[in-house]
Amino acid sequence: MPGFADQGQLLINELADGVRLTDVYAEIQRAVEVYNQHKTTVASLLSYPTTQAAAPIAQGLAQEHFDVASEFGTPTALNPPVDVIKLGFQYADWDKATRFTWKFLRDATSEQVTDRVRNLLDADARLVQGLVLQRLFDPTPGENDFAHTVYGLWNGDGIVPPSYMGRTFTGSHDHYLVSQGAELDSGDVEAAVRLVVEHGYGLGADSGSQLVALFNPAEAEHVQSWRAGEENANGQTARFDFIPSANAPTYLTQSSIVGALPPTDVDGVPVLGSYGKAWVIESMLVPAGYFAVFATGGPDSEQNVIARRMHPSPAWQGLRLIEGNWAKYPLVESFFQRGLGTGVRHRGAAAVVQIKASGSYEVPTANL
Repeated sequence: MPGFADQGQLLINELADGVRLTDVYAEIQRAVEVYNQHKTTVASLLSYPTTQAAAPIAQGLAQEHFDVASEFGTPTALNPPVDVIKLGFQYADWDKATRFTWKFLRDATSEQVTDRVRNLLDADARLVQGLVLQRLFDPTPGENDFAHTVYGLWNGDGIVPPSYMGRTFTGSHDHYLVSQGAELDSGDVEAAVRLVVEHGYGLGADSGSQLVALFNPAEAEHVQSWRAGEENANGQTARFDFIPSANAPTYLTQSSIVGALPPTDVDGVPVLGSYGKAWVIESMLVPAGYFAVFATGGPDSEQNVIARRMHPSPAWQGLRLIEGNWAKYPLVESFFQRGLGTGVRHRGAAAVVQIKASGSYEVPTANL
């Protein structure tokens, strides 16, 4: 048609290695689809996807009791539900673009083009992981677009945690701890585990969730040396043995292992071993000098600590690949977009510890 350039008139139809631009674009689209479907990270064990802006959470269970029945009386009714608060989840739109000049495309190979996309996929993974971990390690409350408060874990903000199995708490309850020692010791991990378990999380089959202890590799090395009854850092005596998983390097031992070995991985996330009831996982995503213990129901389980808020429309969920402003050159400009925000859904399902000798908890700035 006069005045319009059709596909046969493109200045650049194929790259230097003979691969057509349309084929590379189709390959990138498939890569993004597979990435959205199969990506498993530490973030998926800590969080779950939702389209809600906030979740109403009951602040405890009413302590009901039966009455002695009367021959002529009418039983009393249950009391109204206890107070409910809304835990908000933030949301923001994030994007990045690729732009190639026609001269670059003329001389580039398909590998050079798709390498840019691999960098974008890596940046997207770091965005998701970073937002989830930032919310985990940061007690500072925020506010979302519906004016709902976005909370961290229990942090002594005056809100009283719900009671559990007869155990009551006060508004000073805090899940952001300081180790009170310059080096990680077994007592720090055991204390963090107790904080999570006392709220009913991480009790295995009874709660539908598993305890996970998440460390930076520098701290994970210490954990792997702990043995029950033996002293470790800061004069602490470990209550349990660290038990390597089948994924660990081959080792010799004169001891017998009682019970099941920890799994080699949790849906693709490698497990180093176990300490007590917690599976030990290491990740460079965790800032050095910090660790976390959390309960997980599995990848993307609603029992997980943090909500990952997405847009309500399915068309706007996940990582999206959008053609740029030049429709006939889909690789000249392409947009990658994701809508995502976070908020803590289960405030008692995790505890974090900063490893330092004294002072109050400080929000980490590195690696997040």
